[in-house]
Amino acid sequence: MLYNITNVRPLHDFVLVKRCEPIERTPGGVFVVTNEEQNHAVVVAVGPGRDGVAGTEPKVRPGDLVLLARFIGMKIQINGEEHTLVKWYDIQAVLERGD
Repeated sequence: MLYNITNVRPLHDFVLVKRCEPIERTPGGVFVVTNEEQNHAVVVAVGPGRDGVAGTEPKVRPGDLVLLARFIGMKIQINGEEHTLVKWYDIQAVLERGD
């Protein structure tokens, strides 16, 4: 059975992320979209942590750019876009943007 998922609210210590588009730059300066799964993503939603267990609250906030393993988490389609649900401790780092 297929559902039209429009929103996901992570439970416990899960974090919903949307992986960034895989873009590479050629030596000539041309940007090319690749099919390789990226290891950085933007945090979309954060669960509250495990009930009654101190220190299990995710250490990230929606909008954070994070680094995570390429082949980790559960993929889910939301409004036709692919997202990934991961445990907060699978996030390796929060990346600072140099806009």
